[in-house]
Amino acid sequence: AKGFFIFDGKGHYSQTITRPDSRLFGAKIVASFGTYTVDEANRVFITSVVGSSLPKLNGTTQQRAVVSLTDDELKYEFPTINSDAKVEAVWKLAK
Repeated sequence: AKGFFIFDGKGHYSQTITRPDSRLFGAKIVASFGTYTVDEANRVFITSVVGSSLPKLNGTTQQRAVVSLTDDELKYEFPTINSDAKVEAVWKLAK
């Protein structure tokens, strides 16, 4: 999968993920936007979805456990939408 995850300094985010052969999402493009908070003590960040290309995500919150964070990379785990499995995502800083 490829895409982008943007966080601004005022607590807003935008995310777009595209994958032509996606079975994970059941869609070729998944996009969402909303607000985020960070819980440094528990190493998680929480997104509150205001709008999404997947209507069932609208109004939900998603918690992601940070595995590692460097100047160039964010790696986190999150539960999948349709099962109890967890997925690890890696986002690289755009240069």
